[in-house]
Amino acid sequence: MTKLGLVVTSIQSPTLQLRSLIESHDFHSVVVVGDLKTPSDWSWPGSKYLSIEEQLVIHPELAELTPWNTYARKNLGYLACLAAGATVIFESDDDNGPLPGLVPLAIEASFEGKVVESESGWINPYRMTNRPDIWPRGLPLEEIQTNATYKSADCRIDNVAVQQWLAAGEPDVDAIYRLTRGESSAELEGGRFAVGHGSFTPFNSQSTAWHSLFELMYLPATVSFRMTDIWRSFIALRVMHSVGASLVYMGPGVHQDRNPHNLLSDFASEIPGYRWNGRIRNLLDEVPFAVEDSINARLRRCYEVLVSADIVDAGELTILDAWCSAISAVLSEG
Repeated sequence: MTKLGLVVTSIQSPTLQLRSLIESHDFHSVVVVGDLKTPSDWSWPGSKYLSIEEQLVIHPELAELTPWNTYARKNLGYLACLAAGATVIFESDDDNGPLPGLVPLAIEASFEGKVVESESGWINPYRMTNRPDIWPRGLPLEEIQTNATYKSADCRIDNVAVQQWLAAGEPDVDAIYRLTRGESSAELEGGRFAVGHGSFTPFNSQSTAWHSLFELMYLPATVSFRMTDIWRSFIALRVMHSVGASLVYMGPGVHQDRNPHNLLSDFASEIPGYRWNGRIRNLLDEVPFAVEDSINARLRRCYEVLVSADIVDAGELTILDAWCSAISAVLSEG
């Protein structure tokens, strides 16, 4: 029996979108991760608020190593949700409310439909929708104007590790898109497909279900806010493909009423991605894995390569080791 958990971070009182999401499904456990800016009295029926004090007690090493006021504190929420018995984790943000395509949550460990690969090796998931003019946060800039041929075939996949739903309303695009094309609303249709193992695509942490390989949920703590979940997705895809697991896009599932952002600050936070997204994929493609390597070992090997390339700070490895120790302990107890 699937026990579905929900993990969200928030630095504000319970939003309408988050309340709607919590109430949209009979979640086995809901964990809301606090940070220094979160109201100390945060609460909502049916949810567990993971306070700063609890984070430091439950996983002291990881909690102390992870910088405050960073999105990476969500890692503590994943651990708490798994420890509470969740067998699938759905993660989101507090500005995403559920659409009919999300309720009830279509948790599918197997998939029948289109498997898509790209001639260039990169897939823009919006090209599979009614809005092919949109590109996702994390797509290399050099891929935006390409007309790479996409190949698709009907197939059945029995090892779906991650499902990603798209966000309508204000899709998860980068600052260049918003600065040049505005904040116009997008009503999306389509977008259900599996990513072929010969291709890459960014996926985010806003409406994402993890069935397995929970070790790969690790959000890097020393990289910029706008890149942490994107670079995580690249590493996760590389490791997933190495063990025969797949990512499936499910089409629109949430409506994002975006929290206030400073677009120039977003742009500055995305500059490392504009510079390195394409190179990261190339570096990860060359990472050697041995058959006997564990998921944690493969994860660490990917980060070692990015550290050696001066893309990720060497201090990330210390935090990653604390995560690997904590997730291994939680999974062994489950």
